[in-house]
Amino acid sequence: MKHAINQPKIDWPGAVSVGSEKQRMQDEQMAEHAARMNAEEQWREDMRNGVHHGGVDLNGTIVEFEKQDFFEPGLSFLFPKDFLLCTLETEQQMVYQNEAHALNIILQYTERPEQAIDLRQMKTDMIRSMANMELHTEWLEDGTEVKTMISFR
Repeated sequence: MKHAINQPKIDWPGAVSVGSEKQRMQDEQMAEHAARMNAEEQWREDMRNGVHHGGVDLNGTIVEFEKQDFFEPGLSFLFPKDFLLCTLETEQQMVYQNEAHALNIILQYTERPEQAIDLRQMKTDMIRSMANMELHTEWLEDGTEVKTMISFR
């Protein structure tokens, strides 16, 4: 059987190629995924900007942030003002919570001058610990900030 060169292709009304339908569905899924990723990144950026500029709208509740000091060595960072209640405070651990929003923040001071701290392992251990306690957690941001401390005696 010979095929004619330049033979026109005839599409039946309503006929859909299986390959093109699969490709269309994959393209739609990729576009939806990209839109979700863009929305998530925009949310994170809005959160960072809100914290640094003093406030964030958390599901209709305005949460103000202010610089606050923690623990003896003078650790300070922007922290929710009047939003969290400190339910535990020891020399090495502080626990804050807001029951209305099912939010807990745990600060753990660890002093290990003789040994470097592996932050990646610490993050992995922390996430595992939260999962074992059946607490839903979402890691918002990774990063390292180096602070230089000068002490005068």
